[in-house]
Amino acid sequence: MKRFTVITVGLLCAMIIFTACSPAQSPQPPAAQQVSPSPQMAAPSEPSAPAPQAAPPPTAPPPPPPAAQESVHTGTQVQADETYFPLPLLTPSEAGHRRLIYTVSMRLQTTEFMPEIRRLQNTVGELGGYLMFMEVWGHDMRSPHWERRAHFTFRIPTDNLNEFVIMVENHYNIQWYRQTTDDATTRYHQAELTLDDLRAEESWLIDEIEITEVSMHRTNLQRRLAEVRRQIRNSEVSQGVIRDNVIYSTVEIEFFEVIIPEEAEEAILEVTFNERVDDALSTSVGGLVGFIQGFVIFVILILPALIILGVFAGIALLIIRAVKRHNQKGDFTNSIDNEANFEIEDEKKDE
Repeated sequence: MKRFTVITVGLLCAMIIFTACSPAQSPQPPAAQQVSPSPQMAAPSEPSAPAPQAAPPPTAPPPPPPAAQESVHTGTQVQADETYFPLPLLTPSEAGHRRLIYTVSMRLQTTEFMPEIRRLQNTVGELGGYLMFMEVWGHDMRSPHWERRAHFTFRIPTDNLNEFVIMVENHYNIQWYRQTTDDATTRYHQAELTLDDLRAEESWLIDEIEITEVSMHRTNLQRRLAEVRRQIRNSEVSQGVIRDNVIYSTVEIEFFEVIIPEEAEEAILEVTFNERVDDALSTSVGGLVGFIQGFVIFVILILPALIILGVFAGIALLIIRAVKRHNQKGDFTNSIDNEANFEIEDEKKDE
């Protein structure tokens, strides 16, 4: 009986504890169920409304890709075209803190040499650029068909570089094109940090020089101050060069003239007999006249030599004639003497 009583009392205590604990535990599961399923169930069923409301940032237009940025530049609106060469991706205003240096090289051809050179220079001036170097190779007046060429180095504001390149594409034949981009951001910021450190050191050195009383120490500080100020100037120059190269891009142009031969279309016509006779006569007469002219010119060329030869020939003839006359006189006297001798001999024989 005692065991039964103890078991009964234990069961009653367990039931009381269970009933007392069950209402406290029952609200927790629903609360957990209401908290956990709400996000999980809301994701599939109600995200349609909140998702578009929470997505205004994606709906805002993202930064334009390189292709879109190529079609927009300061000054004019440019339509992207596959036939165009690549343009600078970012202008200084679009690059923000980036320090981008552009260099463009191209080889151009044109049939109008001097007028197109004037157009090129005027366009650079209108865009705010300037000429750094110019060299022109012309042709000799005796060989007008020699093709001319020139070399230019321009500095053009980077904001207007796209407009210049498009003008070149519209008016010239681009035989070769190259574009390079140098990101000088790191070098610029490094020079800026170095400049800040040097200026801080300069300020400290000035303060130390004012308060120091040892002359040798003050001399060392003054030397260090001079060196720091020299480094500050060098850093400022380096930053200035980078800023100038970012604002103004370098454009190298090789300019060539192209002479296109004029191909005259000659009509092929049937040649008549009279035309052939006229051609033959004109050819023969022209040949005869040419021969006579050549002969006369040849005689004129050798006339001095002929005169000299004639003089020598005349002198030689005179000498020959004189010798012959002398010989003839000697023969005549000899014949007379011989005849006289024969007569004397004959007379002696007769006696």
